[in-house]
Amino acid sequence: MGLFFSLYEGFKPVCVGMPMTGLGSGEAVAGVMASVCAKTVVFPLDTVRKRLQVQGPMLKRYGSGMRVPEYGRGVLGTIRMIAVREGWKGLYRGLPVSLIKAAPASAITVWTYERTMGLLRSIEGEN
Repeated sequence: MGLFFSLYEGFKPVCVGMPMTGLGSGEAVAGVMASVCAKTVVFPLDTVRKRLQVQGPMLKRYGSGMRVPEYGRGVLGTIRMIAVREGWKGLYRGLPVSLIKAAPASAITVWTYERTMGLLRSIEGEN
């Protein structure tokens, strides 16, 4: 989230000044851009986390019909195994679907955040 908000604050001045005919507010566009960039950077670590979670500490107790790959020890070992088995593209498997989900959600989140902050500032100004 820190990377997302840093990117959002960087993109916001550029996007707010642009004419956004049909695209919504500049804040929403900056949110989409920040979300896509941040998600793309962090996605390999998210992939590793998910693979290690699926494997879990009880891998040996899974039913005999389940074939869950065993990954190396820790994050670096898992990154190496994915890179060897699937290539570096394996670290980004599922990214498009994740972006389709995250981009609109981020646009709505930052649009709502900016409107709420504006409301709170106006209330504070009245007091």
